[in-house]
Amino acid sequence: MGKVHGQKSPAGTGAQKKGGFERFSVCGAAKGYLPVVDFAKGLAIIGVLLLHFFTETKAQLSGFWLSFHEAGMPVLNLAVPAFVFLMAFNMAYALGIKPRSLVQYFKGRALRLLPAFLVAFFASLFFGILLGLPLNFGMQQAVGYFPVPGAGNYFIPLVFQFAILFPGMLWLYRRSRICSLGLFFALDIIFEAGNIWGFGPAVVVYQYCIARFLALVWIGFFLSEKFSGGSRAVAGLASSLPLKVLALFGIASYHIFLVQIVFFSAIGNAIGFTAADKVLLSLAIGILFYYANKMLLGWGTAKGRDALPGRAAKRWAVQ
Repeated sequence: MGKVHGQKSPAGTGAQKKGGFERFSVCGAAKGYLPVVDFAKGLAIIGVLLLHFFTETKAQLSGFWLSFHEAGMPVLNLAVPAFVFLMAFNMAYALGIKPRSLVQYFKGRALRLLPAFLVAFFASLFFGILLGLPLNFGMQQAVGYFPVPGAGNYFIPLVFQFAILFPGMLWLYRRSRICSLGLFFALDIIFEAGNIWGFGPAVVVYQYCIARFLALVWIGFFLSEKFSGGSRAVAGLASSLPLKVLALFGIASYHIFLVQIVFFSAIGNAIGFTAADKVLLSLAIGILFYYANKMLLGWGTAKGRDALPGRAAKRWAVQ
């Protein structure tokens, strides 16, 4: 859920092959930057926070807010599917602009995802020990669950799965749009049918398995090829303060998501935070967390880009 930018090929050099990976940069002036993606991610992370806020406060709601809760929950529940679609669209779009080798790709994903995850994981462990809460260690923790799991923790294993499987999924898509369409949708439908009729995996496995989002992944890949870039109207809107703030939420959405897992767990209740406190703290600390992570790893700088291996390596082309 990190920010992705690309840079178009210079004029006269010809179109690049589809098959590299996203530019490891957070520079807002980069060509190929799609502010609408950050707006969408910003709305999605706000949807996640509202979903968990209203889940905790449902018993206290009345009147308009109770009606909003009942009407809005189906929409708010679409936040995680929206994130999966945006990951597929954004990464496929970006790699078509700035190719990466497989080594560069996996190194970039590891640097993007793992440091922030480990900080949040050990924060959950620290507060769990400090507050004397029950700690969980098992297979779930091996795939991305925290020692004190919180709301939406199942999304983190989805992010890791997507990062690992993305090259293979995109390769299948590039080899045959039609065959991959049938395969992705068939696997998705079979997986959902297994969950509905009882021959699929356990509920906890169903939650964090990427197979239930394969149809969205294919649609994201497909639309990334059809998208010709943002309009001037969108670019103009991106300069307004409210949308800058919304885009900032989208840029820092992964870090905000990690922080809210900690606050919307037993830890937040043990410390005595209200649901509103958890929302505001998740946003504020998540943004600070993102910028601290960015500075420490040198994102968007020559130093950060040069840290990626294999700059002279052969580009991984998927045709």
